[in-house]
Amino acid sequence: MIAIVYPYLAHYRYPIFCELCNSKDYKFRIISGVETDVNLKTLDPKYAHIPIEEGGLTWEFVKNVWLLNKRLLWQNGLISKCLKNDFDAYIFFGNAKFITTWICASILRIKGKKIYFWTHGVRKKERGIKSFFRVLFYKLAHGLFLYGNYAAQIIEEKGFSKNNLHVIYNSLDYRNQLKLRNLLSKDSLENIRSKFFEDPLLPQIIFIGRIIKEKKIDQLIEAVKILRDEHFMVNILLVGEGEEEKMLKELVTNYKLDKNVLFYGPSYNEGDNYNLIAGSDVCISPGGVGLNAIHSLTYGTPVITHNIFCKQGPEFEAIEPGVTGDFFEIDNTYELSRTIKNWFIKNNDREKIRFKCYKIIDERYNPFYQYKIICEVLKNDKIPKSL
Repeated sequence: MIAIVYPYLAHYRYPIFCELCNSKDYKFRIISGVETDVNLKTLDPKYAHIPIEEGGLTWEFVKNVWLLNKRLLWQNGLISKCLKNDFDAYIFFGNAKFITTWICASILRIKGKKIYFWTHGVRKKERGIKSFFRVLFYKLAHGLFLYGNYAAQIIEEKGFSKNNLHVIYNSLDYRNQLKLRNLLSKDSLENIRSKFFEDPLLPQIIFIGRIIKEKKIDQLIEAVKILRDEHFMVNILLVGEGEEEKMLKELVTNYKLDKNVLFYGPSYNEGDNYNLIAGSDVCISPGGVGLNAIHSLTYGTPVITHNIFCKQGPEFEAIEPGVTGDFFEIDNTYELSRTIKNWFIKNNDREKIRFKCYKIIDERYNPFYQYKIICEVLKNDKIPKSL
């Protein structure tokens, strides 16, 4: 049996954990707390009491105790659970701020158990005491399951063997999103646009996410104003809510772009999200991307964001310039306007682009791929199947 130890389960991770708990290769047991350190939608603990065949998870709980203003984590009961149960291998959420992970991984290594960390790794090259402890922490594991190649490259430069770095990317609710993907025809998607804008034939840009300062949506509006002044018109659909909304609405009015910018509001229905994303021509996130890039590409819509990768989520790697999106010089609104204009001039076959976006998701960014890599690593490391 394989233990998967997490601080808590984010709601979006349900598909991959469901895939693991339904494995025909290994038995997986999830151990986590429920108390969080951030404002994040988590998975309902009720899934621990639902049969696996009905969508439940093999899941048991510990108590999270957050320390020093949530900078450190102690998980009450984790050490005893890890030591009393005879697991064949352990996959920990790889965060060096989790005290009990240090203790459990150290003891289990002495006992000869295989240890893996499922982790973002590092986003930028770093030195000093922080880097020292991070490297020391990662060396407790026999292997790392990473979200992207960028992190793997940095970690390899710190002396880790490439053979122990396993990139499994990230995923959303791929199975259900596939069902939505082909529900509407090309004409139906185009008709959706007519509900939002006076001229629905203009290129349509979408942003979906929280309307907050870090997303730099004002840069997108600035770029569209530049394009308007050059007589290159586009529409913007802003999906979400947040503290920047009032300021952005004032900016739109000042630039006389009210007919071309729609504040849709938040959308929590996945069917509606499909219509909004698939009905748009490109998703633009000036402040950086994360899972919103995967969301967009899954529905066939390319993504444009900035070019400083150490300030991006690992999902930026799904963007292939000129194929599934593009990058612009960070904080340069003129460069962003050039990138938008060039994208629409060079990529006028919307359906061809749509299938290129599908391809990267279908090949890598889905729970089936993640499951495959995890099981291949366990098999190659001679972890016995426990069925």
